[in-house]
Amino acid sequence: MKNSKWFICMLCVALCALTACKDKGNEPSSSTSQSQQSSIYGNVSKPAWEVPSTHDYTSSMTPVIKVVIVDEQLSNADDLLAAFIGDQCCGIGELIQNGLYNLYISGSEGNVTLRYWSSKYTNIFEAKDDFPFVNNDPKGTPDKPYVPTFKVANN
Repeated sequence: MKNSKWFICMLCVALCALTACKDKGNEPSSSTSQSQQSSIYGNVSKPAWEVPSTHDYTSSMTPVIKVVIVDEQLSNADDLLAAFIGDQCCGIGELIQNGLYNLYISGSEGNVTLRYWSSKYTNIFEAKDDFPFVNNDPKGTPDKPYVPTFKVANN
C-alpha cells in the first residue's frame, strides 16, 4: 500500500511538471509577447535625411509606396520615408494619404533601399528588399502601390 501511494504521488508530480512544460512551450508568456511587441519600439530621434541640393543625376523614378508596420498603415505627418542608393539619400517621400507615399528618386545606377522613421515607434525601419534604380520607371500606382516589407534597421 505504501508503494502505491508513493507511485501515485510521483505520477501526479510528473504530470504536473509535463503540463507546466507544455504550457510554457506552446503559449507565449505575457513577458514574451510584450518583449516581441516592444522590439519594434526604439529611441531614435527623427533623422535629418536630406537630398543634396546639387547632384549630377538627371535620371529619376517615382514609386508610390504603402508603408505598413505591424499590420498597421502609418500616416503620421512627422514620419519620414526616404530612398537611399548606398549611403546617399536620393529621395524623400511625400505623404499622400493613409500610409501612402509618393517618392521622387534622383539617382544613377545602383539598388534603392527604403528607410522609414516612425514617430510612433521612434525607430528606423528598412525595407528587407531593395530594387534597382531604373530611369523614368514608375513603381506602383495609387491604386496598386508598391508594398515593401520593413524590418527594424540595424543602427
